[in-house]
Amino acid sequence: MYTANMKTVSEKRANDYFMEMTIKVYKSIVKPSEIESHHKKWGRHYSPMSFEDYLKKRYRDSCYYYSTYAVLGLDDKARLVRGYQNTGVNYHRPYHHGWVNFDHEGQEFTFDSMVDGIVTKEKWDNHYTPEITANMSRKEILDFCLSDEQCEKSSNIWTIKDHEPPLWNDFGRPINKRELVAIFPHSRFIMSTKGLKQEIEKCILYNPPRE
Repeated sequence: MYTANMKTVSEKRANDYFMEMTIKVYKSIVKPSEIESHHKKWGRHYSPMSFEDYLKKRYRDSCYYYSTYAVLGLDDKARLVRGYQNTGVNYHRPYHHGWVNFDHEGQEFTFDSMVDGIVTKEKWDNHYTPEITANMSRKEILDFCLSDEQCEKSSNIWTIKDHEPPLWNDFGRPINKRELVAIFPHSRFIMSTKGLKQEIEKCILYNPPRE
């Protein structure tokens, strides 16, 4: 894991902001067909885990999930990014990665699940020199995922519909499947109304367990 030598005051403040904003994000693992009846038959449901606890595990091969979940907790201008990065390690193939860029107090920062804490985008870019293959805003993602076509809406609970394969969307960009956004069926968004706008109060994002 890359760790910057010293965190600046602005990075520490951005990290506090990031953790405060992602409080609303939870992850749960369950087979989609078991969500309603797991307690009767399978017993394979796991209680939702906070994003903070999920982040503490730092699963190395889960950058696409970490970044997707993180961007959902931030504001509409936050951006989900996919691309190749220079890790300084001689891999046999290019290393494709996922991360999030967001603004805080007039400065741009980067969340990367393989980096300890939030760092400035400038510092991250200088270290990894990424080649960007996809870059989409939280608003773009939610406009698609929470549309009537993709989501069942009942009162303040909006649930991603069943679909196969999982909800992949490339927003018209010529990128391969593993670079895309994945939000699995039965993920739930608890909504609150503020003025004329409905906002996410809490989201529980489901993943099927690995066999």
